[in-house]
Amino acid sequence: MSLTRFAVGTAVLVSAGFAVTVIGSGAPIARAQQTPPAARVYGSIQISGQNAPSGAIVTAFSGSTLCGTSTGNGVYNGTQYFVDVDSSQSACSTPGNTISFKVNQQAAKETIQVPQIAGSPVQQNLTVSSAPSGPSVTYKAGWNLIGGPAGATFPQASNPLYNWNGSSYDAVNNSTGIQAGKGYWAFFPADTVVGVSGTANLPITVSVAANSYGMVGNPGSTAVTVSGADFFYTYDPVNGYSQPLTTATLQPGQGAWAYSAAGGTVTIR
Repeated sequence: MSLTRFAVGTAVLVSAGFAVTVIGSGAPIARAQQTPPAARVYGSIQISGQNAPSGAIVTAFSGSTLCGTSTGNGVYNGTQYFVDVDSSQSACSTPGNTISFKVNQQAAKETIQVPQIAGSPVQQNLTVSSAPSGPSVTYKAGWNLIGGPAGATFPQASNPLYNWNGSSYDAVNNSTGIQAGKGYWAFFPADTVVGVSGTANLPITVSVAANSYGMVGNPGSTAVTVSGADFFYTYDPVNGYSQPLTTATLQPGQGAWAYSAAGGTVTIR
């Protein structure tokens, strides 16, 4: 991935690659644990009786605690997934605790118990009754500008997400609920279907400083319009940046850059 940025008008629009320069080269990936995982869980995935598509992401939970996400070679390849259960959190590493799973944010029927011996391999084939119900969005592999309802998480994306605070990027854990109305960079290692559910009390406003960019996002499960900035730019890894837009329609799950010369308030409705 190239690390670039380019000028738009009198301001500098930061490209998707620049998110990487904040932390170093390459897409952000989960850090390898320094100690053995509580377990390495692996197996096949069936969705509605069919083999799950390659690129499906498995997340493991103990109650509401995120215990692991399949990344890199662990992402489902059409035959097998694997996910390492975090041994640094007691909820995830205490022998006998129940670990549940989601596939692309849809709950799997099966659970396991944390084994007595840390690092033990546990085979668990997963089944999901259906694809995401309600609205969903397919993010293409690579960097995406995203948004979502308050509290939505994106465990399918590489950790972390990034939000632009006006002068630098803030890293946001992919298991931390996002803020409605804000936009984020998210890197998906493969094409990924994500369910988008939730409503927002519109309109929502986001402030953008003078001669600056801000990141905004669709906070609900239906299309919204954004206005109040000089220009908006959407982005996807296939088509890159859009032409400058004086108003923009954001689909569910979509984010955008907003540029304001004088500073002002972006309204999402």
